[in-house]
Amino acid sequence: MSKKQGIMVISLDFEMMWGVHDTKNNDYHSNIIAVHKIVPKLLELFDKYRISCTWATVGALFANNKQDLLSLMPQKKPNYDNPKLSSYMYMDKIEEESKLHFAPNLIEQIKKTPNQEIGSHTFSHYYCCESGQTISDFEADIEAYNEINKRECLHMESLVFPRNQYTDEYLKIIAKHGFSCFRGLEQNWINRVKNKKIRRYLLFIDSYLGISGDSTYHINEIRAAGGGGIIDIKSSLFYRPYTDNKLLERLKIIQAKRKMKIAARKGKIVHIWCHPHNFGSNFEKSISQFDKLLEFYSEMNLKYGLKSLNMGELARMVTE
Repeated sequence: MSKKQGIMVISLDFEMMWGVHDTKNNDYHSNIIAVHKIVPKLLELFDKYRISCTWATVGALFANNKQDLLSLMPQKKPNYDNPKLSSYMYMDKIEEESKLHFAPNLIEQIKKTPNQEIGSHTFSHYYCCESGQTISDFEADIEAYNEINKRECLHMESLVFPRNQYTDEYLKIIAKHGFSCFRGLEQNWINRVKNKKIRRYLLFIDSYLGISGDSTYHINEIRAAGGGGIIDIKSSLFYRPYTDNKLLERLKIIQAKRKMKIAARKGKIVHIWCHPHNFGSNFEKSISQFDKLLEFYSEMNLKYGLKSLNMGELARMVTE
């Protein structure tokens, strides 16, 4: 493949309740349960359009049940100053066969679908930049995940840090444990805004109006980060959940297609990401909309040669 060819990367943060236990209440359970029908549908679409995708999977999802989960957990756990952040703090509330927390059958379906990569989203949906946790706590989390890799006969190349929290210290740890790449933040002026609330507000606007630019990049701009040789596959676009606001939805798709077309025409990379549970709101409309977006990818593939790669495939291409 020519290094001047445009590339589309899709990564999904596959986390279910582990990723939202501290921010969502019981009203959100329906979105999480819907993941059991969302994942097969997404896999069907990826197979239809020959899409490569990285599924950044929380390690706890591999457990068959609560008893299995308890046997997989690391002995050393993060001691966040805010205990609500810890997924271990509500273990007593998890049902033995919870569909909110376990998904081994879905993971098997991902494994069996062509062009799909299973990556890591840490074992416990670990927050690297929260006060109270330590680098050794994080390494224990990664070591627990590696035990799952051995059990599942997996060799993971890609990692996505929960809520994009990381520093160079943490990058060195994942490089030490065999990962070759991670998903970094978009390179734009919004992510340099220090105030979190203002930054979140600007990112929301950016999804619909593209105020930060296109966030696409050339393959020769990809760099190793953190001193451990780990490849930074930066994101370009967070694909937001479907809403009933027709104007916002129209603007969202315009921005996504604009970035895809720029990547296709200029031989650049566009990296789109979201969560499977984001499709739980208005499931049918969400899937139909995403189907049309992938159909647009197919048009860009035919017209300009836009290529679909997952994170691991792109990292290998960079290091060739």
